[in-house]
Amino acid sequence: QSMNEVNVSKFAEAYKKRSEILTDMNKKINFDVLLMTGMKSKYVEDTEIIHKEMAPGLCSMIKVEDISEPLTETPDRVAEAILLFCQGIGLMPSVARKFSRQPSLISQDSGFGERSHR
Repeated sequence: QSMNEVNVSKFAEAYKKRSEILTDMNKKINFDVLLMTGMKSKYVEDTEIIHKEMAPGLCSMIKVEDISEPLTETPDRVAEAILLFCQGIGLMPSVARKFSRQPSLISQDSGFGERSHR
């Protein structure tokens, strides 16, 4: 599946024009956040920095092993991780999830709703 090049270029332009958010992030975000990245992604370090800046208990991070882009490379695993995250914060408690028969490819940096202190 290919990406819409017009949307990608608009996103890239907006990304370039963005302001620094890390310094004000904890003042503005008071809800649970899920960060997800592939272990081979060039944005792993950026994702880890955001995770460290978030208030303890608000941010969970999942690193999917052996891939760069979880959403395009393993959408089923991403969907399952999002469902588990939502159920962990009390949303969608009755939605049944599909269990994978393959060994887990998801490496969870911290528990849902918990933060490891470094």
